[in-house]
Amino acid sequence: MADQTSAKRLVVWQIYWINGILTTNDYLAKVYSAIYRLVGRGDDSAVIVVSTPKGDQIAGAETVLESFLSINFSAIDGLLHDARKSK
Repeated sequence: MADQTSAKRLVVWQIYWINGILTTNDYLAKVYSAIYRLVGRGDDSAVIVVSTPKGDQIAGAETVLESFLSINFSAIDGLLHDARKSK
């Protein structure tokens, strides 16, 4: 059995993408999905999860995640929009 003290702690962010709308709120994601289905626009959705080791300071880990998303989010969003169009 692995030693629990050697386990790395992570900072994890979870973002919902519902038909191009972003939210981090679980309940709001469900509401958006339901509304889009009711109006006949489908419920194309994805969960984007990013993580990084926590380290000594949580603020440093959050800066890493923020930086990663600011650099890469437009590509991620573009892929999700392309997947939605190809249906």
